[in-house]
Amino acid sequence: MPCRRCSRRRTNWDTLAPQVVADFRGSAAAYPDDARFTSIAGELYDRSPEFAKLWDQHDVRKESNGTKAVLHPVLGEMTFDHLVLHPSSRHDLRVTVHLPREGFEARRRLERLLEARPAVTAPPASRGAESAAAGNSLRCS
Repeated sequence: MPCRRCSRRRTNWDTLAPQVVADFRGSAAAYPDDARFTSIAGELYDRSPEFAKLWDQHDVRKESNGTKAVLHPVLGEMTFDHLVLHPSSRHDLRVTVHLPREGFEARRRLERLLEARPAVTAPPASRGAESAAAGNSLRCS
């Protein structure tokens, strides 16, 4: 299970933790010859009573869509809908998309964070000669 610092960032950890362990068990079942799953599970079992309790329940699931609340150290609590995509040609890969949940502050907070970030300037060696001579900077958008 995550360290206390990480679990505090999840405001719904009591709901999320069983899902994370069941997802891990499902991934481990998909790769029975991969000793890394056994090693990780054994280490977590020994170190975390919470993990051991959840692991002993033998729940298995494949990560699915849902809602996650995250407590960001600067922006505060933000709620996201998440969608998990499993490309058919890559069974070992999953792509998770987090979308700010409607009616919550997440989108506005993320926009403020992006607006407040400083301009990104490329080092002179990576710019064209005329751009470097003029002292132009590149701004990410």
